[in-house]
Amino acid sequence: MSRALIVSVLCFLGSAGRAGAADAVVGTGSPASCNEAALNAAVASVNSGGGTMTFNCGGAATINITSEKQFNAQGAVYAIDGGGLVTISGQNVTRIIFHRRGTLYVRNITLRNGRAQGTDDNASGGAIRSDDVPGPALGLTNVVFQNNFTNLTGVLIPGFSPFDYGGGAVFSRLGFLQVTNCTFTGNTANNSSGGAIHARSSTIDIAGSTFTSNASNGGGFGGAIFTDGLSPSGSNGTLRIASSSFTSNSAFNIGGAFYHYMYQGINESVTLDRVTYSNNVVNNNIGTTFVPPNQVFGGAGMIDQGSATVLNSTFSGNTATKPGGDGSGGGIAFSNNESVTVVNSTVSGNRAEGTGANASGGGVLVCGNAQPIQIRGSTIASNFAGWAGGGILSCGSGVLSNTVVAYNTAAVFGSQCSAELANGGGVLHYPAPAGGNPSCAAGAIMADPLLQPLASNGGPTQTRALAAGSAAIDAGSNGACPATDQRGWPRPLDGDGSGGAVCDLGAFERLATLFADVPQNHPQRAYIETVFNAGVTSGCSASPPLYCPGSSVTRGQMAVFLLRSKEGGNYSPPNCTVPTFGDVPCSHTFAAWIEELAGRGITAGCNTNPPLYCPEGVVTRGQMAVFLLRTLNGSGYVPSPCQGVFADLPCSDGFAAWAEDLYDLGVTSGCNTNPLRYCPNAAVTRGEMAVFLVRTFNIP
Repeated sequence: MSRALIVSVLCFLGSAGRAGAADAVVGTGSPASCNEAALNAAVASVNSGGGTMTFNCGGAATINITSEKQFNAQGAVYAIDGGGLVTISGQNVTRIIFHRRGTLYVRNITLRNGRAQGTDDNASGGAIRSDDVPGPALGLTNVVFQNNFTNLTGVLIPGFSPFDYGGGAVFSRLGFLQVTNCTFTGNTANNSSGGAIHARSSTIDIAGSTFTSNASNGGGFGGAIFTDGLSPSGSNGTLRIASSSFTSNSAFNIGGAFYHYMYQGINESVTLDRVTYSNNVVNNNIGTTFVPPNQVFGGAGMIDQGSATVLNSTFSGNTATKPGGDGSGGGIAFSNNESVTVVNSTVSGNRAEGTGANASGGGVLVCGNAQPIQIRGSTIASNFAGWAGGGILSCGSGVLSNTVVAYNTAAVFGSQCSAELANGGGVLHYPAPAGGNPSCAAGAIMADPLLQPLASNGGPTQTRALAAGSAAIDAGSNGACPATDQRGWPRPLDGDGSGGAVCDLGAFERLATLFADVPQNHPQRAYIETVFNAGVTSGCSASPPLYCPGSSVTRGQMAVFLLRSKEGGNYSPPNCTVPTFGDVPCSHTFAAWIEELAGRGITAGCNTNPPLYCPEGVVTRGQMAVFLLRTLNGSGYVPSPCQGVFADLPCSDGFAAWAEDLYDLGVTSGCNTNPLRYCPNAAVTRGEMAVFLVRTFNIP
């Protein structure tokens, strides 16, 4: 099920239950009035048919509760909105919310110290248990889940195991779960699975959320998230995680951060897009029906069965380790999948530790896949395996294209790859294999990619940049490379300054110049890079870096350019307090700069009655001459008398003397040489502005 469909399900259910809705307010304006009794009354009110619960606590407040709050009206739509000021604490004695029926939205609130304990389902969902038939819909937005806990004391239902229960913060079964901009910290599933979230047969969408220091002990699947099936209706279920991060989570058996288990033949799929998995660990295997003793899987996590797609994501510093045993898949493990696709992703510095044959797949482990694994435009580097496949351990077939596999190590065999995969165009393997070790792909480039350390190089996830002279630069296949790199920069770019744009290998596309639209042969490149290095401008786009040299300069932009060129790149003007111009309120992006320019007498605006500045108006070459010289020399500066130098600027023109002064100073040679013209009414481009600024203010 797509994210759009999840949203439509939530919205549809939401519109269905409003007829009998009864909104409720907790509190009467003071922190003391926001107590459990007031909360119980509000819950009872909305349980009559749905409604929104808000809080009037006179500021920040914590409500300590002694019993779970149930939402159980069939078809109702509930909302709990804490306004960013309210915390509900289960005081480590009770679950906070039991969502049994209808659609529940929880927003802008902190849920802390919830506890679910006992046998079977009693130990599921420390903060929220969302569980009934037909499946409920649960939407979470801007919710902080902190130090919630489940403790499974026993399994009484025949055929069930500890991994069937858990969800230190949230448990969902046969439902639809949407998580947006939420924070999960320090939640624990003890003797069960899913330190933060446990979802069974639920379709899930997670975006913009962080998972830190959550743990799955005992049952030990998924330190942050465990999913067991994705289809509340029996097929076509999906899990999408986007723009999120998982850091320092841990599990006993499978998946330091996640274990996503799907079912074959019912079209279930997982997509990870722009996600960071760092410093997660799976360790301390206690042995289960599904995990062999003395072996753990997936330092960051494992995707088991179904279809798996990983896009624009980074796996770094994750570890699969078992004292006295082996860890498999230090970064990510794929098992028995219908298909596996990895695009524009970085797998760096992960470890599969141990001394036995299962200590393999330091970066990526893939076994049992029904179709060849596809890895495109990715970087797999500096990973370690205690046995084989420091970079990639593959039990089956696969295709590598526009990919770098380098600097990985394995103690016994296949430092880069355990087996040769097909070359789909543009594969780099370094260092070259020796002693009977396989190449990652036939015909792979065996040269140093000069990868830089993992860093924030733009975009939502960290990457490993290519240094100048890298063998990966412009070495790819334009037909095989993705349309962008991991950061979202376009491919191909000219990475070596040769004038031709060819895809680089790996997840990072290098640009030889500072700006993608200012190639080395651009006539104004030196001036543009000078104003950039001086801090006068950062360009017109950060990702990818663009300067827009042909775009016209506005009067608002010009104020910034002039003052930073005069005072230095770190200069900031005083804040605007009382606006001078009717079209530039103090809330305007350039207000402070324009006010400073007017205060120095450099400009009187574009109109006097009423006073206007025209911040979006373009700057002409005639106007530019005045602005430059007054900024440089002060508001009282008077240019030398006009001599009639330019054919299109008679001395009767108000800009003539100013333009001739610039000409005499060597700032401009005009816009045409035969005859010599200045083009006073032409708009100044950003490229021309760079030349004017460097020459006028002698910017080094």
